Amino acid sequence: MLFVLVFVMKQQSVRNRMKERLEEEILHTISLADNEVHWTEKGEELIVQGRMFDVKSMEHLNGRVILHGLFDDEETALNRSFNENWKKRSSHQRQLLAQLFQCLRGFYYHSIPDLLLQLHKQQYLTLLSSPKLMSQFKLILTPPPRA
Repeated sequence: MLFVLVFVMKQQSVRNRMKERLEEEILHTISLADNEVHWTEKGEELIVQGRMFDVKSMEHLNGRVILHGLFDDEETALNRSFNENWKKRSSHQRQLLAQLFQCLRGFYYHSIPDLLLQLHKQQYLTLLSSPKLMSQFKLILTPPPRA
């Protein structure tokens, strides 16, 4: 969780610096077909050829979107780093989870027969024919179906 929090804080810092750059630097102008636009934040940020692009303004013209803004290579690198670390952490977590299930499987299969062997036959039958267990099933009287 801390990993995600640090990422979000860094991302906010990068975005704030980028907003300043959008005001100060000469903007790039790119033109994309409407179906090529994949927003990460609608109207503000998108990915163009694997790079983040921060949008200051845009126009629609003849089925194309003309965008004015800057490529944000710092945020691109941050996102790439986050995704790589996330995959590593996820892989490690899957391994830990698999090990946990292996341990639990061994515990379950070895503990249940031992437990049943410890119960006397009468206790075992009493456990299965408990009134509480039998009261879970309700008798529902219904007329037979008509043909």
